Amino acid sequence: MPQQDTFPSEIFEIIQKIADLSIEGNFLFRGEPKHHSKISSTLYRECERIIKDAGLEGELSDFNIENIESEIPGQVKAFMTSGDQVSDLAIFTQLQHYESQTNLIDFTTDFNIALFFACDGQPNENGRVIVQKRNLVPIEQPSGIEHRILAQKSVFVRPKRGYIDSKEANYKVVCIPANLKQHILKYLQKYKRYYYRKDL
Repeated sequence: MPQQDTFPSEIFEIIQKIADLSIEGNFLFRGEPKHHSKISSTLYRECERIIKDAGLEGELSDFNIENIESEIPGQVKAFMTSGDQVSDLAIFTQLQHYESQTNLIDFTTDFNIALFFACDGQPNENGRVIVQKRNLVPIEQPSGIEHRILAQKSVFVRPKRGYIDSKEANYKVVCIPANLKQHILKYLQKYKRYYYRKDL
């Protein structure tokens, strides 16, 4: 008789906690393999890095990320065939897919997917799952139907300041201890059939 896999009870406590926080429905989820000071876009983090490297920390609260973001589509379109009609959001979606800096932050409508990303990487760091009420953040539906977007049930948040304000968004955080990450990944693979590739 094949031996049954056993999983630490803490896994089910974490899953239950996420489910309890989102029981009202209409929530989004984000998994991060380590705890960051902010839930921020890659474009915001790049701007923050440049400002800090220049020794201008006092300017962090003043820069307008929407103005910086608005220059990106024009730069991309300069390399496109004349006459191509592509929306700015479609450009940002593609840039996000290829891990370029944008002001989009990936969320998902499936907390199991967020749980996967909270455990996939940084094995010695505690991860986290963000539980976010959908109507409290600015949503952008992904442009185009791509396999990765469908598989990950992606939704983009596009924050005006480049990061999600914890007071305004009132999100909740569920900690994922580092010592449980591999157990959770095995659980998801066995029972949820989640197989992800970052190049999808």
